[in-house]
Amino acid sequence: MSELRIPGSIASSGVATAAMRAPEGTRPDALFDAPLARLLVSLRGEVPADQRDYLADGVSATSPLTRMMGDYMAVRTHFFDTHLRATAAAGSRQVVLLGSGLDVRAYRMPWPRGTRIFEIDSAEVHAFKDELLARTDLRPTAERIKISSDVTGEWREMLAAAGFDNARPSSWLLEGLLFYLDRQICDDIVKGIAGGPAPMTWLAGDYATSTPQERADFAARNRTDDKAPDSADIITDGILPHAAPGPGAPPAQWLSPAEWNVTESTFVAHGTTLDRRVPDHWDSRRGGESLWLFHAVQKAS
Repeated sequence: MSELRIPGSIASSGVATAAMRAPEGTRPDALFDAPLARLLVSLRGEVPADQRDYLADGVSATSPLTRMMGDYMAVRTHFFDTHLRATAAAGSRQVVLLGSGLDVRAYRMPWPRGTRIFEIDSAEVHAFKDELLARTDLRPTAERIKISSDVTGEWREMLAAAGFDNARPSSWLLEGLLFYLDRQICDDIVKGIAGGPAPMTWLAGDYATSTPQERADFAARNRTDDKAPDSADIITDGILPHAAPGPGAPPAQWLSPAEWNVTESTFVAHGTTLDRRVPDHWDSRRGGESLWLFHAVQKAS
């Protein structure tokens, strides 16, 4: 096999996120399996030396940041997989993954016949994912449609050109996306999703409500010298440089004025039901910030 070079634009986001998801499938209490993520981690030796730090040393020998974030990735993936299964059961046959990254829900989840999954991300992400898929024997369980656009691009028009029907029910997922955006862009995305003639539109996503400065202040107050697994140092150095304000309010407060019926949870609440560890940084009971998970539905008026 030729050298596997990671596109620089996704090395610290999509690839690192995949590495954090990879160990889940090896657990006896696994909430899901991420076969493409496990493959990516296993190919660490084929990645150029200057890019290997973006990947764990292996599924069983993970980096501190991967250990820190692995449970969160598992909790949020379970939350969204459960939601998407429910929307499929309720009649959605169109799924839009805005900022789709390297997850392969079109391959790893069962879908009703006729389901179309629209993956919106950069051309680099699609090409890298295709390169990885070519090394597997995975087969799609739904029609996968690739759209190359970023969140500020003409993705709505490109969706329509690709066959998306805004008169039919659809499910939209903003997984790991809102962390990197400011409030105006978040609002613009939701406006682009809402208001169509479809009888039902579902939306799900995750984000934190504190500002980047508040996150840094919390990390500074809790900085340790020993780099313990729950250390805020790891979050500060590995995540905060890429963060943005996001919607800036809890999901119901953000979306309800636009006539979304919102169900909100937190990493703590959903993680507790799954018996997964929550780092202090994201546990409001211990002085940390709330990390929101939500899904919402909008019915045509």
